[in-house]
Amino acid sequence: MAHYFSHQGYDGAFDQRGQGIYRLFVPDLSSFHRILPEAQLITYNASKEIAQLQGVYPPSWALKRDPGSLVIHIDGACRNNGQPGARASWGVFTSSRAEIEALSHGIDIIYDICFYDHSLTRVKIVSDSQYLVNTMSMWVYDWAASGGFTASGRPAVHFNRLMDLQSRLEGLESPDNADIDIQFWRVPRVRNHEADALAN
Repeated sequence: MAHYFSHQGYDGAFDQRGQGIYRLFVPDLSSFHRILPEAQLITYNASKEIAQLQGVYPPSWALKRDPGSLVIHIDGACRNNGQPGARASWGVFTSSRAEIEALSHGIDIIYDICFYDHSLTRVKIVSDSQYLVNTMSMWVYDWAASGGFTASGRPAVHFNRLMDLQSRLEGLESPDNADIDIQFWRVPRVRNHEADALAN
């Protein structure tokens, strides 16, 4: 039976080497989502009390909710970033670290929700942080292979914490564990306003 909710093949994003970036969700590249207005991509499922992805799927190509999806929004904040007395959502001093801690708490929520509802196997993590989306969908693999160094040879910032998050995500993605397909979805800040309001 065909699996219509896959992000593999021509529907996915590719890096400069032509390799699929399977942890990156780009609605404009998905034949199931690109024709939808942004406001129709996410719907609230009141019975499960979660947000889910919608799309137009075969055979009818009618708009419907992806019953196996879970969409979470994350954000981190740091007031007076780079200044003395800066305060972040999680008691740290850089906004990139606040985004990382927001992801950590998001992973906790994914574990909690998916532990009780095994039908949720496709997770979209929505963030307005280009840094976080790029890191967790592309760069983290190269950084791990290089022992924590970026392509320019510099030490990757927050490397150990990112490796911890990578390990937790891989645990969710493992077929021996939860077998969840996780993708990061970069949106403009105005489309992440609920999470932004919580962080600020």
